[in-house]
Formats: sequence, C-alpha cells, structure tokens
Amino acid sequence: MALLEIPRKLFDLELKGSSVQKLLSSVLSDIVEIEISKGKSRASGYIVGRKGNDIVIRTLSKLEKNKNCEIRFIGSRGIISINSKVVDEVKGISPKMYIIKSPEKISICERRRYYRLELRGDSEVVIKRDNGYAFFCKIKDISLGGFSAIMNIKDKMMEYFLPLINEEVKFSIKITDRKRAFELNGTAKLKHYSLSSSGEYKAGFSFSKLEKRHVKELSEFIKERVKVVAREG
Repeated sequence: MALLEIPRKLFDLELKGSSVQKLLSSVLSDIVEIEISKGKSRASGYIVGRKGNDIVIRTLSKLEKNKNCEIRFIGSRGIISINSKVVDEVKGISPKMYIIKSPEKISICERRRYYRLELRGDSEVVIKRDNGYAFFCKIKDISLGGFSAIMNIKDKMMEYFLPLINEEVKFSIKITDRKRAFELNGTAKLKHYSLSSSGEYKAGFSFSKLEKRHVKELSEFIKERVKVVAREG
C-alpha cells in the first residue's frame, strides 16, 4: 500500500469545518480508489458515494462498527488522509459496503511536498504555447507538484519560446530513468525561471491539470525511484 507508507510529517495542511465538506464534494464526485488502515492491517477499496455528509466505501475487507480507521486517496491537491469511525455496514451487499462518519478534519500531503526526484536518465519535455511555438527541454527534477526543466534558447528567440510567468502551457513528458519509461501529458504554469552563465534557462513549472490516474502513476514512479536512490546513496 504505497499511500499508507508516506510519513505523517509530510501531511502539512489541515482542513476543518466547512472546508472539509467543500473539498469532499469536489473530489468525491466520481468513484475514488482508496487505501484503508485499520490498526496494523491494511486494505484497499473504493469510495462509491455519500450518505448525507457521511462517506460510503466498498471493500473486500471486513471493518468493525464503531472502530476507527484511516482512509487515504489521491486528489487534485495531493494525498488526502481521513481519520474517522465506521458508523454502519450496508447489509445484503457483496463486496461489503460501509458508512464512514463525516470527518471533522482532513489532512493533506500537498503535491509539492511529496518528494522531488532528480532524474539521471534521458528525460525530456515538450512545451507547447498557444502562440504555436513548441520546444524541447531536458527534465531536471519532478515531483507531484510540478517539474523543472533546462532550456537552451538563444536570447533573441526567448520571447517566442519562453512562457510568461503564470502562463498556462501544454506539456508532454517522456522519462527514461534507469531503464524504465514513463509518459505524462497535461497542462502546467511557469512559476519562475533563471538564466545561467552558460546561457541555459532553468524553468520551474507547476502542474495545473493532471488526470487522477496520472497523479497516481507519477506518485508510484517517484516513490519507487526515491527508494532506488536511497539504496544507491
């Protein structure tokens, strides 16, 4: 269970009150894959709907009424953790369905906090602007929040290629790191850039639109690579 292995200290944002329901309403409009921790055991399942403000989950694992559990899943803001109590079991349904009490607070591990991995392989990104210009860059590092790229652009062409700060662009990333290929497409905003003495631009982009499945795939890729780097270090 990859999400349940992420340290609690990385969950640096906490929502309470009306913010909880606002976030749940936005992220639970579709069926959401979850990981469940109940004491020392772990399970997988899905959030399949709401009952009032409470949460309805489906899982093959048995949960006990009035017992606490932790649910983690990936949303647009990062990895979301809910600690709450099992209110009831929906009878006569298989796989089992349970009602989880609406949480008083939600903890979030924002994407920018969840590991920044420096890439060592031949990894590149194509940036496409609305003005029709596109260019290739080398990926320097990547996280769930975004990526930084190295660009070698002649000064006189910079205004055509380099986006403005906070301009949204389309991107297509292809990562080949330690013999594994990984592709990612979406939109991102330029947040900052700098020019080195050698004439290379380093630009930092923040993801603005990324499909949930891509967020999960990227999370798993980064986590796996970070373990490899730790062993080699």
